[in-house]
Amino acid sequence: MLATRALHAIVEKLDQFDDRDIFKYLKKYKKKMELNRVSEREMISTFELVVVPEIKEHVKGLIEHFNNNWEVFSREMKEEYFLEDND
Repeated sequence: MLATRALHAIVEKLDQFDDRDIFKYLKKYKKKMELNRVSEREMISTFELVVVPEIKEHVKGLIEHFNNNWEVFSREMKEEYFLEDND
């Protein structure tokens, strides 16, 4: 499966998303997924697999609400975790 291969590469390169550097993480995540020809919907639905357990439930909630469009989902993630980037 293309998404699985991309997810392994992302975690190897970036580690899991831990609520920091959201802009950088989303940019690299999207690039790797697009290189592996993963659909937007699958990019969003599998994002929960690359987050640390402490925020997984919260991210799953965002995925459920914003699962149709990558730009909308990534904007919501940036808004949600922007303050963490500044800390």
